[in-house]
Amino acid sequence: MIGRLLRTQRRCYSKSTKDILETLTAASKKSSQTDYWAQLRKSTQDDRSTKKHFKPKTHPQAASHASQGGNTHYKKPQKKVNDPYAHFDPKTFKYSESLSLRENEYYTDLFKRVYEVNPQFQVLKVGDEGSPKKCHFKQVLKELQDDETVDIVDIQTVKDHKYPLLRLMNKESVLKTFAEKRSMEISKLYGRTREKKRDSNVKFVKVSWEISPMDLENQKCNEILSHLKKNYKLTIAIDSKDNFNDMRGAFDVSEASNVEKSKKLNDLEMIKREKTLTKLKDILADVAEVETSGNIGGRIVLTVIPMAKDSKNTDKKSSKDQKKLERILKQKQREEKKKAEMEARAKEFEKIQANTLS
Repeated sequence: MIGRLLRTQRRCYSKSTKDILETLTAASKKSSQTDYWAQLRKSTQDDRSTKKHFKPKTHPQAASHASQGGNTHYKKPQKKVNDPYAHFDPKTFKYSESLSLRENEYYTDLFKRVYEVNPQFQVLKVGDEGSPKKCHFKQVLKELQDDETVDIVDIQTVKDHKYPLLRLMNKESVLKTFAEKRSMEISKLYGRTREKKRDSNVKFVKVSWEISPMDLENQKCNEILSHLKKNYKLTIAIDSKDNFNDMRGAFDVSEASNVEKSKKLNDLEMIKREKTLTKLKDILADVAEVETSGNIGGRIVLTVIPMAKDSKNTDKKSSKDQKKLERILKQKQREEKKKAEMEARAKEFEKIQANTLS
């Protein structure tokens, strides 16, 4: 029994020792590999420290830019071309470099006119001597001073070739005349002129033929009188509501007479229109001068100019008179309202009596 136990212990010991030896050899192999890679890294680092690497030369401006945290890429600044002809494309007629927009437009127009006469840009320049000298348009522009410019005075033919005749002129005066000419062209293009522009001192009031006498006496009368008190000129257009919605230029006096009758009017409608017109004229009679234009069947335009005020006393008197007139008008309206109500009640009472008797 004792022998058997000793044999089994020896076997177990031999197995455990084998396992331990195997693990030790594997660990030694790994450590040797790691040492190899570590040694290789050290050698490469030493080589880098000893060797001189190539460094590109940086511009001093780029170095300062890099120190501030910017990009090290640097380009040499190109020389500015002080030649306006270099920025001109004869196909598109665009002139890009100029002091102002007006000058830019002028030179674009000038390039175009020169190109139309002579596509090679050969011109005749009138010098101090008076005799025209043949040269290139580029040369003429180079010789210009700050307060000088050129313009085409005439077109001359030399040996079957046309040349624009250029003369030196003052820049300010030329640009001023060019701007006026351009504004006139634009106004003709869009059909607007300075004479047709509305004056800021003129107020515009619309009155429809369908307005009730109450609204005319209260609302419109107050609106008109308030404008006249502030010394505003008035343009009052009287027309139907549909025409106000559809037509442009309802306040244009020149077109007032051209408006034709849209439909035949009844006698009652004509009487109503005449009443509204007379009421408006009565309101404006003591306060302003009135000029009428147009047709009662279509549209009427009243141009109203307030009367000149002599002194402060007259202003106060006129304002008092206006207030009195307004009060009288309001009283009349109230009385008419009461009369209408009384008449309506009387008619109802008569109807009730007739029904009871029957």
